Amino acid sequence: MFLWCQFRSAVLNAKKTLGIARGVSQSRHFCVGANQDETCAAARNAKLPLPGGISCQGCYVGAETDLYYALNVTRLRLENIGIGLRSTLLRSTLRLVEDEGKSIGDRNGSLSLLQKPFEWRLKVAGRVLFDLKISMPTQLYYDFKAKEGGHADAGAQLLIDMGTNEVQYTRGKGWEHRRDKAKITLQPKVAGDYNAGAHLTVGLRSSLQVEIQNMLWFRVNVAPEVPLVLTSVGTSQADLIHTCGVAGLNLDASHEADIHVKFHNHSFNKHWGPKVDANYHNESAVSKCVDIHPPKPSLLMV
Repeated sequence: MFLWCQFRSAVLNAKKTLGIARGVSQSRHFCVGANQDETCAAARNAKLPLPGGISCQGCYVGAETDLYYALNVTRLRLENIGIGLRSTLLRSTLRLVEDEGKSIGDRNGSLSLLQKPFEWRLKVAGRVLFDLKISMPTQLYYDFKAKEGGHADAGAQLLIDMGTNEVQYTRGKGWEHRRDKAKITLQPKVAGDYNAGAHLTVGLRSSLQVEIQNMLWFRVNVAPEVPLVLTSVGTSQADLIHTCGVAGLNLDASHEADIHVKFHNHSFNKHWGPKVDANYHNESAVSKCVDIHPPKPSLLMV
């Protein structure tokens, strides 16, 4: 798997944004994920093979966000440190199609995406202040239960507007946390012939991870899961198949931060979390039906 990031940097006025006399604060826009293209809204590679004879068609995970970080130290004393993600949009397509010639009996599997972090250095006046790392390790998983026969083609598109999630620690005030409520758009993708009925669950376990090396790390964990109940009327040999899907939605989200700063003989350690941001469960969030006309077999007459 690969990692693609795009940045545009904007130095902010530290006095206005943090109310502190000295320090550095910046905001950087980036896209990080797995198998996402340069738009962060579509797949780069059309097909990802999964265990169990299933392929993920057009599958990707992309998080577009503004990374915010701030640091103010005076006389070897930490005055303020902050980090967070703003205007975060997480997009994903999970569409599972069984490989040609395979039966669609019960199966399950998972695939880990993206492990290596992206790293860069923050420099001011040619001096390195600190190193930053960004990554979003993700696990894609599925569980499919169906009768033998038929043709599997189903999944979901997800858009999660996570808004802002950031933490700051200020000497004398302690921790401050700002979090927006997540807004979710779910669109089921339903096709195929399920020989009467099937159950498919697709999901992600993603962790947006930011680290100021040897100072601070911040993680936002997101785990959307879509259970689908699929039914079909008709068979692959018929002129028409009527397929319906009822999609549920489960979303668990949390965040956690840790400060571990050391300047010469002075050290400072504080931990925040883990804190729950979302715990949403809906067994029938949205439904969709489609009519499918299977292609007729070609005939050769001699």
